[in-house]
Amino acid sequence: MKLKFTMLVLMVACLISFPMLFSCVENNPYSTAMDNQETVTVKFDSNGGGDFEKQIINIGEYVKEPTTPQRNGYTFEGWFNGDKKWDFAGSVKDDMTLTAKWTVIEYSITYVGGLCDLNKYTVEDEFYFCDYLAMPQENFTFVNGWFYDKELTKPVSKINKSTYGDLTLYAKTDYTPLSYRLSSDKTHVIVIGCDNGATDITIPSTFGNRPVLAIGKSAFYGHKKLQSVIIEDGLTEIGENAFDRCSANVVMLPETLTSIGRGAFTYSDLVMIQIPDSVTEIGDNAFFRCSSLLYAYLGTGISSIPSMLFEGCTSLMEVDLYGNIATINQRAFYGCFSLSILYLGSNKLEHIENNAFNGCNSLKQIFIPSSVTYIGMHAFSVDDGYTLTVYCETDELSSGWGPYWLGSNCTAVYLFETKSIKLPE
Repeated sequence: MKLKFTMLVLMVACLISFPMLFSCVENNPYSTAMDNQETVTVKFDSNGGGDFEKQIINIGEYVKEPTTPQRNGYTFEGWFNGDKKWDFAGSVKDDMTLTAKWTVIEYSITYVGGLCDLNKYTVEDEFYFCDYLAMPQENFTFVNGWFYDKELTKPVSKINKSTYGDLTLYAKTDYTPLSYRLSSDKTHVIVIGCDNGATDITIPSTFGNRPVLAIGKSAFYGHKKLQSVIIEDGLTEIGENAFDRCSANVVMLPETLTSIGRGAFTYSDLVMIQIPDSVTEIGDNAFFRCSSLLYAYLGTGISSIPSMLFEGCTSLMEVDLYGNIATINQRAFYGCFSLSILYLGSNKLEHIENNAFNGCNSLKQIFIPSSVTYIGMHAFSVDDGYTLTVYCETDELSSGWGPYWLGSNCTAVYLFETKSIKLPE
């Protein structure tokens, strides 16, 4: 009887304790049920910095920071989840891909024996050196190639993508009689000087793979040995005093030229000048006192003869002013003692300013078209011992012609047609 009672007590105890035991097992963090808990996967995209194994971790755990990736030409900025840099002290709740972020490194290029306007590059750049201007040196040499070594045995003409690291390049140089500079916007080059020993030069249309568009201010000033200058097509501008006091007898201007600056050829030794039709602008006294100048031909693009353009050109014999000339400014031909052939036949000519032809003693006759509405004081005057006949297409003195437009040794003939004038051969 006693045994049965004991067995009954044990059975009751088991029934009472079993639910409690089950509950303890269910809440035990070290139970086998944890093996079925959810996990997350973290992947790594190094963006060119190597391969990295993905990590599978439990939700709420930390992802282990991988080794720092390496990529030539870049600085590693960290692992990012979207736009936010990942903090490896933070827990992971969802699957994600961490992406490496890089900043490109800018490398320097050092040039030995020459200059180039390209001095920085990155691993993402690709370029040919011929696309960049190799500037000449003070001793009138220019870069004719770049090399990796001092001995000039390893040429370099191109930098390919994926190249990285600071570079030192060595120049192979050749002689050039001209000196250049790069324009401020780096689109073209400008001639700024000439070797004092040069005698005959050609200004090229391009230099360093850029067009040569201008001759700078005073570029050939005072050059005493230069005899001839040929300018290839492409150049558009000759700057102020560019050939001032230059010994060159001949300067061949290109058909692309549009502008000649103030005093460009002052006191030069030019013998002849032919200004192309493309020129639309000439500065004052551009050919002032060119005492050797014999002939001048002005193109049709010019509408105004500047002040003192040929003043003091004592040897000038012939000037062709056919075309679109509307105004001849003051002293344009003042003191051109030898000028004997001049025709003002343009029906667009309107104004002849003061002293325009004063002192043109060799000029025997000249024709003034009826289009001229104004003539300034002493526009036509010759020295004692000389005479000048002015043939006028109008039938009387125009109201716009000043009272002293004609000198005392000059005679005006009115209502005269051009076909009646026989100009000197």
